[in-house]
Amino acid sequence: MENELRKKSNFFNSTISRNGVVNTNRNPSSINTLGFDIADMEINNKDNTLIANSTSELSFRYTTKADRYYLFFTAFETEIDNAYYTWLKVPETVKVEDVVVVEEAPPLPTIAKTDERIASVESVSETQVTDSPVKTVSTSVINDPEEKPVIIDERIQKLQNKEATYLEGIASGYYLVTNVFSKSKLATNWKVFLEERNHRTKILQNPKNGWYYVYIASSPDATEIIEQLKEASKKTYFKDLWVFKINIR
Repeated sequence: MENELRKKSNFFNSTISRNGVVNTNRNPSSINTLGFDIADMEINNKDNTLIANSTSELSFRYTTKADRYYLFFTAFETEIDNAYYTWLKVPETVKVEDVVVVEEAPPLPTIAKTDERIASVESVSETQVTDSPVKTVSTSVINDPEEKPVIIDERIQKLQNKEATYLEGIASGYYLVTNVFSKSKLATNWKVFLEERNHRTKILQNPKNGWYYVYIASSPDATEIIEQLKEASKKTYFKDLWVFKINIR
């Protein structure tokens, strides 16, 4: 990101600005704020080439090659088309028969006991989406009472659906990353810090950008890596744990 006031080579330039203009309507009204920055700026996203309408998350990465800085607060604002609100609002003139109602499950029927097992019937409501008014359809499913329901963590599904990064020479899997550095010395220092706390730590270098990723676990199983992420998140020295998906189709 950059604009006329904040160039890529010196983005944090000790100014308080709004869309490329220094804001001096304050006291004191100095241009240089002695190392303190506030920036309100637009992201160039013409024709949704950078951020698509279907985007569900956005990552900002801040780096430096010289000066040290401390990022205190970041907020992201996006515009929503008025048509979205029109779509959400149900018109007052709508007919009752056009409103979709999800029916409650009926009482469970009594099933005769057999020599092998007792079958239980669960009523399931399925909503069928079409261009015409939506109708609610009820079906019956027979389940084994000894079979436990499979609960899939939302984070696991999201990770499995995430697009992978393909790196030559790197084993495929999910990598639990604790930190990323531009210099190998800094990555090594962080690795030593974690090893002193009994973590099996390794460093992965991304040949595409040269960055060093310090990770404490890797697995081809998304469920396993999410469980390790949950456990590691309990440590106070881990601030930004995330999973790097590499070479998984």
